[in-house]
Order: sequence, then C-alpha cells, then structure tokens
Amino acid sequence: MAKHLSIKTICVSTFILFLAVFGGFQNASAESLSAAYSFGSADSAVTTNVTSVSVSPASSTDVLIVATFSMENVPSTGGTRNGTFQLTDGTFSFGTITRTIDSDDAGIGSIVYIDNGVSVNTTYTLQHQSTIASIKTWANLVAMPLLTSLTSKTLANASTRATGPDTTTSATFSAVTGTPITVTTAGAGVGSLGNFYVAASVQTYLTGAGALTNTGEWQLQYYDNISSTWENIGYPIQRSVIGNSDNGIVNLVGTLANVDASAVDYQFRVAHRRVSGGRTINTANVDIVAVFTGFYDGANDHIFDTYSALIPLASTTSTTLERAGGFNFQPAVNTDLFLHVPYFISAKGKTNATYDLFISGILDTMDQKRALSTANDLGSGASVGLATGLTAGTIYDVQLRHAQDTTGQTITTNNGDILGWDLNSRILGASTCPFIPPQTPVRAPGPDNALFYDGTANYVTVPNNARLNLTDPFSIECWVKPDSIGGTQTLIGKDDGTTLPVTLQLNGSYLEVTYDHSTGTRTLTDGTIAPSFQFATCDWFHAAATLDSGTLTLYVNGVAAETFVGAETPSTNSQPMTIGQSGNSSNYFNGVIDEARIWQNYAFGTTVLRDWMCKKVTSDHPAWSNLSAYYRFDENGLGATVYDYGSWSINGTATNFAFGTERICSSAPVGDESDHDYNGSNPGDFSATLTYAFEGDFMTATGTGGTWTNAGIQLYMVDEGPNNNVPPFAWGTGYVLDPLRYWGVFVANGTSPVYQISYDWTLHQGITKDTWNSLKLAWRDGNCDIPWSPLTAILNTTTRTLTKTGLTGTEFILGGNINSNDPLAITLAYFFAEIEDSGECIRVSWETATEIETIGYYLWRSDSKTEGYTLLSDSFMPAQAVSETTGATYAYTDCSVDLSNGVYYYYKLEEIDFDAQTANPMYGPIGPVSQAATSVKISKSFNSENDSKCFINTLTQ
Repeated sequence: MAKHLSIKTICVSTFILFLAVFGGFQNASAESLSAAYSFGSADSAVTTNVTSVSVSPASSTDVLIVATFSMENVPSTGGTRNGTFQLTDGTFSFGTITRTIDSDDAGIGSIVYIDNGVSVNTTYTLQHQSTIASIKTWANLVAMPLLTSLTSKTLANASTRATGPDTTTSATFSAVTGTPITVTTAGAGVGSLGNFYVAASVQTYLTGAGALTNTGEWQLQYYDNISSTWENIGYPIQRSVIGNSDNGIVNLVGTLANVDASAVDYQFRVAHRRVSGGRTINTANVDIVAVFTGFYDGANDHIFDTYSALIPLASTTSTTLERAGGFNFQPAVNTDLFLHVPYFISAKGKTNATYDLFISGILDTMDQKRALSTANDLGSGASVGLATGLTAGTIYDVQLRHAQDTTGQTITTNNGDILGWDLNSRILGASTCPFIPPQTPVRAPGPDNALFYDGTANYVTVPNNARLNLTDPFSIECWVKPDSIGGTQTLIGKDDGTTLPVTLQLNGSYLEVTYDHSTGTRTLTDGTIAPSFQFATCDWFHAAATLDSGTLTLYVNGVAAETFVGAETPSTNSQPMTIGQSGNSSNYFNGVIDEARIWQNYAFGTTVLRDWMCKKVTSDHPAWSNLSAYYRFDENGLGATVYDYGSWSINGTATNFAFGTERICSSAPVGDESDHDYNGSNPGDFSATLTYAFEGDFMTATGTGGTWTNAGIQLYMVDEGPNNNVPPFAWGTGYVLDPLRYWGVFVANGTSPVYQISYDWTLHQGITKDTWNSLKLAWRDGNCDIPWSPLTAILNTTTRTLTKTGLTGTEFILGGNINSNDPLAITLAYFFAEIEDSGECIRVSWETATEIETIGYYLWRSDSKTEGYTLLSDSFMPAQAVSETTGATYAYTDCSVDLSNGVYYYYKLEEIDFDAQTANPMYGPIGPVSQAATSVKISKSFNSENDSKCFINTLTQ
C-alpha cells in the first residue's frame, strides 16, 4: 500500500474535528493557482442563467468547476415540479442534475465538473429550468484552472459522469457503476507528497413498491492499486427519498491527505446502499472529480495544503445563523482558500434549515435553504466558497453556519467535512509540520498539549536554579518534532555565550550533546561513530543524553546512538536555562517540543529510559527525587507561564510567542502506561504486551515486516477516555467507544517497519456475551488525528480477541454496540477540576447524561493518584436529574486545600444509589490540580473493581 503520512488534526472544542494542515511561514518561489467566485439568484421556469464566472488560463489546462445551489418554489405558483440544473460554457452544457420540490419545499444541491483542455477565456454559467412553474435559485459558483503559475503544470486530475441509473436494495455498500476514475500519478512527476480533493454530485430517486419513505447512503471510496480493498474517504451522506416522484441530490466531498503518490496511481468511486425502506434506491447522473494537490516543478516538491474539519453532530434552535462546525487555521503562505463543504441535515419536525460559509471580514457566501418535512426526513447539503487575501501566520476561523425558521424547532447538522485547500503552494522540506490549536481544558488525555517554536524568535526561559546545574551524572530528554532541518537548533540548554553548560541540540539532521569543561568543550554527535539516526521533519523522535561516571551517551528513540568513554565533568554557570534557543539569541529551534525532563545526579540506563519515554513521569519513577524539572506544556489557556510538573516548581516563561500560537495539540506517543521490546533482529522478535490493570484485558503488538535494525517497539496505553468519543460513522447507529482506555504503538527506528496487534478482551468487565459479535476496533494516527476510523480487525469469539496485521503506527480503541437490555448506570458527560480565579480554592464540576436509581454524589480527595483518598463529607450533592434518562450538572468548591506549596490534588466521584448489594461506583481519579501544574483532566469514568457495569457507560455529549 502507498505510504500514508499522518493526517494532522486540531482540537478546538469538545466536539470532534480534524485538520490536514502544515505550518511554518516561509515559502520562497511558491507556485499559485487562481480561481473565480460568484454568487447570484434567478426566478423563472424557463432556462435562465443564475450566476457566472470567467477564467483565462495562460495555456491549455483543465478547469475545476463547483456550483452549490438552493432552490424553492416561487410562493405564488405552488405545486410540485422538477428543477433541472446544469453548467454551460456557452457552447456545451454539462453536469445536468434534477431535484423535485413540492409547494412548500426547498432543496440544496451541487454540481462538480472538470472541463478539459481549456486554453482561452471561458465563462462558466449555472443555469436552471423548471417543469410546470417557476422556481427560485440561489447559487455559489467557483471555477479554478488547475494550472500552476510559474511552471504551467496542470495538477493531476480525473473526472467522469455516470448517467445510470445504478440500483441497490442492499444494506451494504456497493460501487455505483461507471464511477471509478483513475488519477495517474505514478511516474507523472507529481512529487513525493500531496493531498487528494475528491467530490461527487449525485441524483437519486426510488422505484418499485414498498414504504413511502426510504433512506439511502452514499460514500466516496479510493483504491491505490496496491491495496486489496476499497477504503472510505470522508464521511457518508444520507438522504431520505419520499415516493417514486421524488428526485433528490446528494453531495459528497472528501480529502485523502498526505499520500505519496509518486509510485502508484489512485482510483476513486461512489458507493451506495439502502439504509431503510423497501424500495429500490436509484443513483443517476453522478459526476465525480479528483485532484491531486501536489506536484514537482523540476527542482522542488510543492504541496497545496489541505484542511478538513469534521462537522460534529451540532444542533440549533436559533433563527439566526450560528456556528455548526469549523476550524481555526494558520496558513503557511499568503494565499486564497477554496472551500467545499458537504453535510446532512435532520430535524425533530417540519422546518427549513439555512446554511452558509463564513470567515469574519473575508467570506460570507449566499445562504442556502433546505426544507425538512418530518422527523424522518434526512437532507443532503453542500456549500462552496472562495476566501481571498489570507495572510501567512494569521489565525482564521472558518465556519459552516446554520439556522432554522420555525419557532421551537431544532435542526441537526451532521457528518460532513469542512474541506478547503490553499491556492498558493509550499515547497516541501522548507517547512512541513502543523500548527494545531491546543486541546480544550476538559478534553486533555494522553500527551495533551505541546509547545510550538517558529525558529526565529521564541523560546522558553527558566530562571537559574542550583538543580539545573548538571554535572556528573545527569540525564536530559524530550520529545521533539522538527518543523525544518538545518543548522544548529537548541532543544534544551544553558548558554550565556561564553560558557556552555550541557546543551541538547540538533546539528543538521543529527542529535548532539555539547558542554564546556575545565579545559575545553566536549561534543558528541550522532553519526560520527555508530550508524546514524537522522531526524526528519514532521516525525516525532525521543531525544536523550546521559553522563554516567565519564560515559557520555546519546539516545534516539530509546536506542544508544553514540557513546564516548572518558568524558569530563561539565562546567556550570548562573544563567537561565532555555528551551528552544541557545540562551544568547541564536540557534532557535523550529518545531514542536514536548515532555522536556531534566535529571540531576542521575543517569538512567536504557531500561529505565525505555520504561518511561512513552509515558508521563509520576512519583512512581525510581528517580523521582532527582527530577529537577519537568515541562509538559499542558497548561490551560494560552498564557506565558510554563509549569514545572516535577516537585520543585521551577516554572518557566514562554518568551516572544505570538498570543494564541504558544501551545498546540500534541501527538507525541505518550500515555499513562507502556511496555517495550528492543531485543532481536527479525520483525517477529519484537513484541510488547500491556494490560489494563483495573480489569485485565490486554493488547499485544508484534513486528511482522520491514527492517528492524537498531529498532524497538513501544506499546502505550492512556487510562482515560480519548479526546474524541465518537465512533466511526461507518459502524452505524448504537455503537460507543470504550471511555476507560485506549492504546498506541510507537515503532522506534527501523526501515518501513510493519506490525500487528491482538487485543484480548476476555477480562473486560464491560463486555457481556450478547455483545461479543458487535465488538470492533477503531484506529487513528495519533492524539491529534481526531476522528476514529474503522479497523478491519478479525474478531474471534472463541479466543475473545480482535487481531489486525499490516499496521505502521496508530492508536486503537475498542467499540461495541449498546444492547438495550444491558444495565446503564450513571453516564458522565464530563468530570473535571480547576483552580478558581482567586487561586485559593479548587472547583470540581461534573455533568451526567443519565441517572438510574441515583441518590446523589460524594467527592473524595487525595494528594496521591493511587491511594489515600479522604471523603469530603460536606460535598454530598443530591441527584438533580428530572428523569432517569436525563442528566444534570453539579459543582463543588473545595477551599480546604493549600495551594501555596505545590501539592498535587486528585479527586474521585462516588455515586450513591439504591443498590445496597454492591459497592457504589467510583469515577476518576482526575488531576493533578495544583498551582504548579494547573492540569485539567476528563474523568476516566471507571467503576470500582467490584462493580461490573458495562463500558457502554460512556461519554455521550
């Protein structure tokens, strides 16, 4: 299978979205695309122009045209009629599609098309016509020549039209005949990395006898000529079709991000299935387009950065437009931004839903309206727009907005991708890593946040402290993801320009440790003696150095990359320590740093290093007292203080950071527990197993392919719910994800390593036998790659395992289907704690979604995560839910804490219920909370050991 790099993501709310975006702000010799945008309206029954755009390619090229429109009956004419829509260049018409509307109906549709070989000034017009009587159409139209500005190279693309109809009555997806297209990229000089933009417009209707209302579902899929199966792109879109006379339009858009397409061609198609009803679903007049947004100019690889945010399940009762979904992003270059957004719509009753695309001061597209007749009516919609004049480094808020027009009614917008891509390219290799906004306070599992350094001016400064003067022995380590490679870049150091105490840094693509001693300077660079371990842009690496009785060692990903025997004792000075800069305004780091740890009078060996590199340091570490400083960059908000999560409260200050860009979501492979194996030479020699201690279920990761020289495998687990608890949409309704734990695999070094996982759920307390056959695994590329995707793992109910081979580096979570007969206890929407503004008290808050036989709640507090919890007797809160199936919110202010001495506090929540036969369920712990580390944690929501409630007691909000 072709190489698929990480899909980058953002975490900007408790809802879920994702982003494929690369940061950095230099872009010499960028190539650009141009596009034209217009909006307009028309009211007629005969063929009439709605809106037009003109393009003038410099030479022959292909042109992408996208129209999204809204139509409704002219009020005075009423009646049912068909509205037909098409694009025309004045000579030929294309993309014809039909939508039926009733007397009080309104519908949203789209047309996508690629016009080949355009070499002259061309005007593209969206036209409409109607049977019987007039319709009114509002439309947005974008036309984009796929021709780069300097090299006159047309982006690789393909398109086709399948008039059909193709039919289905199956509940499983099948290809729509005639839709597969092939984008030729192998050997075509497209460059080594890029993104695919894929879109389709579909007409659908019913035939046959059966229920009046039927629902179909449509999905974009791809095949890369090496894979053995078709895989989904983006999210499926559903639409209800009512009666044989109803013609509907379905809109599909998706992105395949960060693929190496230089050696393989890609195919794309539309698939469909029947979700409900007894009639035949017909799919006709399908236009599908695909564009590869990367190319090679003869000297450099270019990429047009692609952004895609999942539209959450967002509801509104507002009659004015408000945000349904969106993303904040920071373009790497001055650019225009093309946006194309599909979604589907539902309501609790009859109403009209209105949509637009919005960027404050930049873009406000023409509104589009879709009528919903009943609670069973599902609608498909799409919006297109072009935002111009965006400035590199500026943060923009891109929004899909929605509203409804019936008093007291609710509409819900669901499962689409807010997709866009830059029209100015960025040269790969100059700056290739993401700006990803930080995780919100209540959803911060795993590695949480990290600090992004722009390579020009910003750094962290930590005041001088005796504990930061490293002699012999010492250890220093961090997780690092370079944004660019070249020159000397300081990771952690203490340098005043004259004396150079211990500094960990990058020298080109190699790791290096250097320091002054009594007679000179000692430098040890990876690659000078042993085989080199080179750092690369956009990849996470663990960097470490130790000095132990004169033996100086560099480690990359837990492997000793270089060793020198006879090293001298480092000098010390009284200068501040810096992270991301040398201390004398030079050697700025460009990229992301997380989990920076400094150890005094202690040198870890390889075993301890490997034991802790993929998990957060706690007081259980054998050298906890030697941990001089520990910076996780997980602070709430975007303030300048960088807290020390160790015992000594040596806090730092983020210096010269632009407000709002200090912290980003971290995808470093860090959890709460880990296991590893670095012994062997063949793939099968490497195997790690990790058990969830509270119950006994476990996962094993084992190498299966590639080269594993100087390599190892790390398996880590996060023992709380993930930042996204939304199961893959393709699983269907009724599924939930395990809120208690998820797993990740990090393969250290090696060449193209491949592994398999096996998850044994035998001792999982939340699984009942009648749900065995529903168990599935979902995967994602890391903590910031938010959406979970379905994993085709093999389910074995005899061995009670789920197994998947051919993996290259992901996170995994268990999912299952809710059985209505299973017992449901309290369902927590959230449980967190934070210091109040006064700085003297801690406010603990929680919200429930259901409360079955619940009397109330008590809080327990400890200064240790694992023991010593004391009941807060005045914390009792009686249950407030008005029914068993609704929840309530609660808050308790704990002022009996001492926040002046850096103590960590943890909390558990006890549910008091009517069941006197079993122990009360306990939730948590959450924490730590202190002045030294104002870390806010979502509850792990696990029950007490003697309570076997199901894992379907999950987060539902």
